[in-house]
Amino acid sequence: MEQVSHSSTHRSRVTEPIKAPEDIDRIRKNLSGKSRDLLFFDLATQTGLRAKELLELKAKDLFGLKAGEFLSMSVGNENTVRQIFINEDVARTFNEYLDKAKLQPDDYLFKSRKGKKPLTISTISHMVRSWFEASNIKGVYGAKSLHKTWEYQTGGRPAGTMNSTDDNSFGDLIEPLDTSTLKKRVYDTLFQAIISGRIPPGTRLTVSDISSRFNVSQMPVREALSRLEATGFIVSQKKKGTIVQSLSEDELKEITTIRLTLETLAARLACSVSTVETLNHLKALMKKYVSTNNGDEFVRINRQFHYTICRDANMPMLQQLIVWLSDRISPYCHLYILTIGDLDTHRKPSIRYHQGMLAGMLKKDPNEVVKWLKLDLNQSFTRIIKVLNVKSALNFIEKQQGRRK
Repeated sequence: MEQVSHSSTHRSRVTEPIKAPEDIDRIRKNLSGKSRDLLFFDLATQTGLRAKELLELKAKDLFGLKAGEFLSMSVGNENTVRQIFINEDVARTFNEYLDKAKLQPDDYLFKSRKGKKPLTISTISHMVRSWFEASNIKGVYGAKSLHKTWEYQTGGRPAGTMNSTDDNSFGDLIEPLDTSTLKKRVYDTLFQAIISGRIPPGTRLTVSDISSRFNVSQMPVREALSRLEATGFIVSQKKKGTIVQSLSEDELKEITTIRLTLETLAARLACSVSTVETLNHLKALMKKYVSTNNGDEFVRINRQFHYTICRDANMPMLQQLIVWLSDRISPYCHLYILTIGDLDTHRKPSIRYHQGMLAGMLKKDPNEVVKWLKLDLNQSFTRIIKVLNVKSALNFIEKQQGRRK
């Protein structure tokens, strides 16, 4: 692997990627007992984040994220945000690390054992070299090797990564996929693009176009579309083909009514049994909710806040129904945020409602939680219908994308 250039005065080593999948697996196996190191390795080689970016992450940045979801990261300025796809390896490793490290929300994800500051680049480089030596991998040196590994394995873009300034073209969401998880990643990426509004309601999807853009065969695409249709996110129509499902105003109202019933039940059950861990998680989410200036992240944190409360009800089937209903309405939430221009128009009342829910949870007062929950869901419905009714939503999509025919 090592490339050496000779001259009369010096010889230099060129950092190379890990090319063989078995070498990657060997390092991961050797790091299996070191959850912090394994998480750094997985994030660096599977998301494309550089060492400096990883060292800036805090525990709260990944709190609540599940496999198939996205980590929002600002780049350079607030107008450019990268959406980093979180796969199963990263989600699992993070949760294992979180259980062992007992991190607080504001702790650096990769903090030094000697204090609260993050590890240094020098320390990381030394650690990485020791991983390669222990795995008997020659010619790979330092933290840069991990980023080069990601570049080599993915062609330079991780699955599911895009900028907030991109248009809604689903072709920009993904590059060639790792065949070991091909079916799931095709589905996950399409699903996340739909519920985030990046593939908006009314968009026509074709198997040939998706398979070509993803650089995969048509079989995993067909399977992904079948799953999406079975759960109501897309629909097959004569002459039009496969379309991302749109909701009528009556359907949006029905979903809100059902959510009110189910989430009220979940909140009452969860309130009296909520754990310290759950309450700390809600506090961390609330802090991020107040501070973020990114619309997509604002919607994502909102969802995670509701899910965190519902989770303590300890009724998995109830939570599945709540998540499914929330996913159905999610594209309209993202499109609403996009159309209002000024995020503060929506932020202030929403923050107040969630602060009320948090206060109720801390006091273990279910009536208080439910009061603010109802205000939140009803106000969200009213705003979406008022500012982004179905007709204006489709007109907005058509104007912005010129994709509807």
